[in-house]
Amino acid sequence: MTTLALVPARSGSRGLPGKNLAEVGGRSLVARAVDVAHQVPGLDEVVVSSDGEDILAEAARAGATALRRDPSLAGDATPTAAVVADVLAGRPGVVRVVLLQPTSPLRAPQDVVACLRALAGAPAAATVSPTPHPPEWLFRAGPAGALEPLLGWERMASRRQDVAPTYQLNGAVYAARADHLRAGGALVGPRTAAVVMPAERSVDVDDAVGLALARVLAG
Repeated sequence: MTTLALVPARSGSRGLPGKNLAEVGGRSLVARAVDVAHQVPGLDEVVVSSDGEDILAEAARAGATALRRDPSLAGDATPTAAVVADVLAGRPGVVRVVLLQPTSPLRAPQDVVACLRALAGAPAAATVSPTPHPPEWLFRAGPAGALEPLLGWERMASRRQDVAPTYQLNGAVYAARADHLRAGGALVGPRTAAVVMPAERSVDVDDAVGLALARVLAG
């Protein structure tokens, strides 16, 4: 059984230029993703897919396979699924794939292990973190600017104990059986298993604020 870890790291970024090479705890985001993968038992290859020469060089220094991505798969609107499919097309022997986005620098090896274990009972798995507020507490502004509960006034709850826990995708780890993806299955769908991660490991570096927070939490 061949298990692949894929780190997608294109060079362009509107919110934070050069973010994939930004450092947290003395290591670039790309290197941190590779480092975590190397700590997971049973991962046979770690691949960094990028269109950026500096990112590919950093991937090689970190001990990963540096895979040059075709420019047609490096645009702002390129879906992650297309990148995964491109990598799998060149590796027919892969049975399981783990996607590690560089922008989640605080994930831990146990988060990856948990997703891989979840594949024993599901075709795909994804990490989630608790939502800061349940949907019963969310509002939108009505036509006249008045508050309108997202789920209606009848669903409003005054205490957190009165609402069920809810979660959001945190983007840290996705895992899937390769045959599921090759058959057109999605990383996130009705059969995707949820793997809960704590909020303190779920920081997403999408802008300067996220980067600053990750650096503080990383110590």
